[in-house]
Amino acid sequence: MILAGEINGISIYQYKQPSGLSKSEIPETDLNSLTGERLTGTAIEGEVNSKATGSNASVRINDNEGERLVIDEFSILETSPYNNSNPIPKLLTDQNGLLYRIQIGAFSSRKPDDFFGGISPVFYDYIPDRNIIKYYAGAFYGFNAVNAALNKIRANGYPDAFIVAFNNGQPITTEKAKEIEFSDYKL
Repeated sequence: MILAGEINGISIYQYKQPSGLSKSEIPETDLNSLTGERLTGTAIEGEVNSKATGSNASVRINDNEGERLVIDEFSILETSPYNNSNPIPKLLTDQNGLLYRIQIGAFSSRKPDDFFGGISPVFYDYIPDRNIIKYYAGAFYGFNAVNAALNKIRANGYPDAFIVAFNNGQPITTEKAKEIEFSDYKL
């Protein structure tokens, strides 16, 4: 792996030469134009700070053909992005692959949409057999990123928050999640 260049402060590493693309042909672009794009043979890692939203996003593109850009979703804004006209959404369970979230709390009733302040994104999941509503923050594709966000959430008044993991929409232990995440790095 060699450093191929830098785009807006994000280091670009070259694993192998993508077909038909030389290092000098990697275009100057911003992060928003990369979302959902496919890149082949290139890995991008870095952190992007958005002044407009106050968010931090970890960016990672793996070397697998056709693999999509993954952006960790998490921010702590000055005010809540949720209100009566923009309520906290229900947790979707149709996510493919490994995903970490932070469980902020579990309650016996729904909380007001602005209850969690500027933490974003927030999702809820109703567990009918236990009559509990769980609230989750963020969407993370790596343990290091979710762990850093967990520290921020705890510092913002939720000391009992903890990391949860899902694989293909099903809950799994964080130990199993780390095994899946780091399976390519075993000796």
